[in-house]
Amino acid sequence: MASMIKIRPMLLVLCWMLLTPSAYAGSRDEGYNHYRQGNYRAALKKFKSAYQQEADPALLYNVAKCHEKLAQYNDAIRYFKKYLSKVPDASDRGDVERIIATLRRRVKATYPDVEFVSAPPGANVRLDEEFIGQSPLKIQLKPGNYEVVFQLRGHADEERKIKVDPTQPLRVAV
Repeated sequence: MASMIKIRPMLLVLCWMLLTPSAYAGSRDEGYNHYRQGNYRAALKKFKSAYQQEADPALLYNVAKCHEKLAQYNDAIRYFKKYLSKVPDASDRGDVERIIATLRRRVKATYPDVEFVSAPPGANVRLDEEFIGQSPLKIQLKPGNYEVVFQLRGHADEERKIKVDPTQPLRVAV
């Protein structure tokens, strides 16, 4: 009788776990719903949350599509590239590469060049807390205000606040 009492709570927990959708599935499904409704910011947040819970590469594609819809082309390119690096034999690889090429043309036509350089070279460059590459690095950025951090082992972090003007290129050097 005592063992029966112990088993019942364990069965309840097991049933609850099986019947309750995972946080990953919940976030993913909410992301799909937001995307279908055209609420790309909310979809983006849910897809990123789902990816943190379970590193499903398909979510990287979804994140990229949200960034594309929000005209955040550099972010879209970065996430499409992450998707392809996680799924090198993706059946849609050719389509994704064409999307990346199209987005690069859009970026080049609408965003100014921003160059990040450091002495010595090789510093990790973070833009608004997200790693974007190592210096020297040249990208096109949407006009606006950003916080840049250069990080290099053995050196103090260098922080800069920058304003990207749509009419002229920018060089950020440390």
